[in-house]
Amino acid sequence: MLRIGKADLYFTLWDVTNTNQYGTDLNGNSYLQYIHTNYTYYQNLSMDESKAVQKAKDKGVTNLEPDEELRGRNRSWKSTKTFDEPKVENVFTFGKYSGELFNENEDVDYMDWYYRNDSFVSEGSKETMKNRILELDSEKYVWYNDELMERELMETLMEVDNKKEFIKTNGYVDVFVDRNPDGYDKTLYSEGIWFRFDEVKENWYNGYSYFLPVLDGKAKRIKNKNVRMFIRKEAGENSPFDYEVDRFEIIKK
Repeated sequence: MLRIGKADLYFTLWDVTNTNQYGTDLNGNSYLQYIHTNYTYYQNLSMDESKAVQKAKDKGVTNLEPDEELRGRNRSWKSTKTFDEPKVENVFTFGKYSGELFNENEDVDYMDWYYRNDSFVSEGSKETMKNRILELDSEKYVWYNDELMERELMETLMEVDNKKEFIKTNGYVDVFVDRNPDGYDKTLYSEGIWFRFDEVKENWYNGYSYFLPVLDGKAKRIKNKNVRMFIRKEAGENSPFDYEVDRFEIIKK
């Protein structure tokens, strides 16, 4: 596809071509694995944008907005964008039962081990496997279900302890924020840790209020974002929160 670029002085003419490469997962389903893109530089058009657009139009360019990917460039190049393989639902992805369905397996001990150790299993698949384990071990349903819940709790607590140890060593921690701070005590609970900000600002939407933490005098939206919390100090033993936040920044991934 012909596109318009913008080098230092001249608007430029390019051909941008995408080639998709597909892979196959364990279920035999096709998924997009790579997008290979060729950026081929053709020529300078004009330093004047209106003249450059008209020349590009005459050459068959249909999208007359300059492409930001081509800004500042005047040489051809190639790029490849990689996509992760989708998590396979309800299928063993490795080991002696690789490729087999959870619901067709009867090896409870192996499934229990897999359930606790396979980080590649999606949450939906883990629920399917958990139900299969409980189905096969019906006589012990109650205590086994409790054991799974207890193990999940212990794993969560261990993750929190690891985060706190990381804070102690490095002075910051990365967390995913899925809620706004509480305006009353300026605290935020995220991934098992209570953080307290120096200042929060009240905002309103459709008659409801919510609070945003303030950084450098400006309220920042951090809900549903990855945030790096830089810690000023650990709270006291009787404090309702864990750490005072010195500053924070949004992590762009």
